Amino acid sequence: MELGDLSTEYGLVALVGPDARHMLDVLRLPAPEELWSHRVADGGARVVRMRLAAAPGWGILGRHDALAAPWARAVDAGATPVGVEALNVARIEAGIPWYGQDASEETFPLEVNLGDTISTTKGCYLGQETIVRILHRGHLNRRLFGLVLEATEPPPEGSEVTREGAAIGTLTSAAHSPGMGRAIGLALLRLRAAAPGMTVEIVAPGGAVRAVVTELPFTVGSAA
Repeated sequence: MELGDLSTEYGLVALVGPDARHMLDVLRLPAPEELWSHRVADGGARVVRMRLAAAPGWGILGRHDALAAPWARAVDAGATPVGVEALNVARIEAGIPWYGQDASEETFPLEVNLGDTISTTKGCYLGQETIVRILHRGHLNRRLFGLVLEATEPPPEGSEVTREGAAIGTLTSAAHSPGMGRAIGLALLRLRAAAPGMTVEIVAPGGAVRAVVTELPFTVGSAA
């Protein structure tokens, strides 16, 4: 098997929201229901049930030239086009980590709340022994939490999170949430030093920003 970057040839059109399932019917595309299940549509595009935000979501994967038509038809049918920045806010509100930002090759899936993406019945895979050991012993050193900031604009991602002057983790994602009226973020924090309801500080260029640790997902519309 050989892995390669095919992003110049393939892309993704995401349908997210309470009407996403209906939009697939309008586009005459299959709608797999189980998370991460997928079906091939006419023309070769693959429809995947995905977790993209708090609302239901599906992704249409295919070559770039095959995605122009479903995009145009969805817009004509009433879908509202949004970009990556809007999706980024929605997924932070839902507590969904992005690879390369909240997770990397040095992150365990369980640390970023992706336990439901791990199969416990399949055969051997890279890292299986470590994952099984964590599942059986229930021990993690750090985990992804939400941060509700006492600010409207977020500090830079990658900023250090501290408590009483000691570093306890890193701010991995941050954005202004219109629904909460303030900045929110995701942070990988040491479990021995962090807990929901705790006040922490984010080290930022303009000065420390106070924040409250919360479980994920956020409750949009709440100032908690």
